[in-house]
Amino acid sequence: MSSEPSAAPGMNPSSRVAATGAAIYWGFVFALVVGVFVAPAFPSQDGPIHLYNFGLIESLTSVDAERGEVFRFDITSPTNLGLPLFGSLLMRGLPGWLVERLLVALHVLALAWFCVAWRRAQGREPFPAAYAGLAFCLPWSLFMGFYSFQLASDLALVALVWGWRWRGRPLSFLAPVMGIAGAAVLFVHAVPAALLAVLLAVMLAIGNGADADQRIPLHFGRAIVVALPIALIVLWAISGTRAETGGEWRWQSASYVLVYLATFGTFVYEGQLLPALVVCGVFVSLCVTGRSAREPAGEPSRTHFVWCAAAVLAVLHLVLPDVVGGGGYLTGRFAWWIPLLLLPAIECNEGRLLGVEKRLLPPALAVLGLGATILLAAPSAMRVAEVQTAAAANPVEGSVSAAIFDRDPRSTANLEPLRHVVAWFAMERGIVTTNYQARERFFPIRLTTQATRSLPDIDINAAWETDWAKLPLDALLAIDANEADRSRLARSFDSVWLDSRKRVELWRRK
Repeated sequence: MSSEPSAAPGMNPSSRVAATGAAIYWGFVFALVVGVFVAPAFPSQDGPIHLYNFGLIESLTSVDAERGEVFRFDITSPTNLGLPLFGSLLMRGLPGWLVERLLVALHVLALAWFCVAWRRAQGREPFPAAYAGLAFCLPWSLFMGFYSFQLASDLALVALVWGWRWRGRPLSFLAPVMGIAGAAVLFVHAVPAALLAVLLAVMLAIGNGADADQRIPLHFGRAIVVALPIALIVLWAISGTRAETGGEWRWQSASYVLVYLATFGTFVYEGQLLPALVVCGVFVSLCVTGRSAREPAGEPSRTHFVWCAAAVLAVLHLVLPDVVGGGGYLTGRFAWWIPLLLLPAIECNEGRLLGVEKRLLPPALAVLGLGATILLAAPSAMRVAEVQTAAAANPVEGSVSAAIFDRDPRSTANLEPLRHVVAWFAMERGIVTTNYQARERFFPIRLTTQATRSLPDIDINAAWETDWAKLPLDALLAIDANEADRSRLARSFDSVWLDSRKRVELWRRK
């Protein structure tokens, strides 16, 4: 009697191996999602203010008179509207911290699906190469709390998978379907919608695969017909919506841009640079040293497309401004798209790299990349969790502002998870006067005319320059105030709570 286990009826050994690989992969993803929910907190910069505005929309639609005197619901632009509306529905029955975990978990699941679907769409076996994509599922932009951008990116990548699968369909089908997909992405965020249009244009310009003998002008004609409507929709949506707080375009230093490109947008914490460079270096090595898979007859554009698309995104990353008026950050946001698009270029079932079997490297990259990020994020997560506990015990029902007294501009990176934690104290009934989104036309929350006149646009990063006693505030959340700052605050406010590290302190008006 043979000692080898028999295959299940109707399943050959290769199918069984594939099923086992899929089960292990999704088990890994499930463990990551569980980690999102059991973590003490998710330390993002803008996350708390997004959640606050979700609840604010819900309360304004419920006729909250006090908040209605300060904020109003206003749709100036259709972009950046989808997630606030979706989040406000969730906030009707769920606490803010759980809504945030759901959004992060949804992003992780969507990206994990893309890694598998994109490999299959390109005719590649998804495992174990798909693990390499998971190494990039917790990028800098997620920790910045750009939730609308992250989820719009997920939608855009999903649309790209289907756009590739349908690239040989008639234009009468492809153009309206991709147009609808682009409009849906735009409803959540404009930047991923614009990137989707660019990638669709690249895909169709190099040939749709099914008709490789078509001439180049016809390829570009198809690209224009499909991508131009999406681009026009994006331009229409963002026209006339330049921020009131400034419309300048700013570029960052070359070192800043190159670091985020070299780490594919995964560089979040200072100690993370080395592991991020290792992960990205090994990933690129897997792409460029892999044995080229044979393309099926009539399908010459698969490998060409992923490399062309990655090159286009790299060029955009290098030449686009970092800030497009009023905090519309671009640099670093979409660098993590590049390795995801390159996943089909990985061939890791055979051979060795640096003395290690290639099939072991994608899971190792996922463990190293995610592990480094999670370990380095842990202190910030614990700090934010302490703030959330204090906010639950000391809710603010009146007006409250954030005030950052740190005078060292080099420590900005350490402050990012604390920048908007004031929103946790006002989540239920309070009014956050430093709600920057209420001053940006890209968001559906706006200050009322009366509030605009009475509430100055405070620079929370230079709190020592503001006379807080003269402002109409019921409370103040001070960050990194020194003894002289605290003495001045104590003349008009009483200290209510100070965190264990003596960095975050809640003050109430006397």
